[in-house]
Amino acid sequence: MRLGPVLGLTGGFGSSTVPGRDIMEPELETSRRETRDAFKNRAVLYRLFYEEFSKEIGEERTAEIMKRALYRGGAAKSDRYRAFAERGDFQGVADEFIKSSVCAGALFKPSIAKVDDRSAIIDMAGCPLVDAWREMGLSPEEVARMCEMANATDYGKYEGMGFALTIDSTVARGQDRCRLIIEKK
Repeated sequence: MRLGPVLGLTGGFGSSTVPGRDIMEPELETSRRETRDAFKNRAVLYRLFYEEFSKEIGEERTAEIMKRALYRGGAAKSDRYRAFAERGDFQGVADEFIKSSVCAGALFKPSIAKVDDRSAIIDMAGCPLVDAWREMGLSPEEVARMCEMANATDYGKYEGMGFALTIDSTVARGQDRCRLIIEKK
C-alpha cells in the first residue's frame, strides 16, 4: 500500500507568487491542496482502521461498526440543515449543500440536478476519498467497499434531518458521479 504520496508527503507545502497574479491565489491554492490532503488522510485512516480491526473481529463486523460510527458523525452534522428540513425546503437543503462544499466545491464538484417540493437530487463529480483509495492501490471492489462505509456519514446527516437518502450512483463504482437523492420519508 502506497501511503507517502497519498498523504501529500512528496514535497513542501509552500508556493511562490507569480507576477501579475492575485496576491491571494498562492495561499488559496495552498489551502485547497492542504484540504485535499486532509480528506485523503481521512481516507487513509478509514482504510487503516478497517484493516486493523478486520484482523481482530473480521471484515463484516468491522464494516458494521465503522458504518455505525460514521453514521453518528453524519447525524451530528445535520444541525446545519435543520431549519430547511423543518420547513421541507429542499431547495434550501440543496443550496446549503453547495454553499458549504469545501474549497468552493473544488474537491467534490457538487451540482444540483433537480429540486422539487418532495426531493432534491445532488450530484458530485469528484471525491478525494476515492482518489486516495485508488492512489493507495486498492482494487475497485475495495474502493467500493470503503466508499459504502464512508457513505454512512451522508445517511446519518440526511436521516438525522428526518429525510430518506438514496445514493443512486458513485464514482467509487466507476460511474461519472455520486448521486444523492434526498426525499421526504
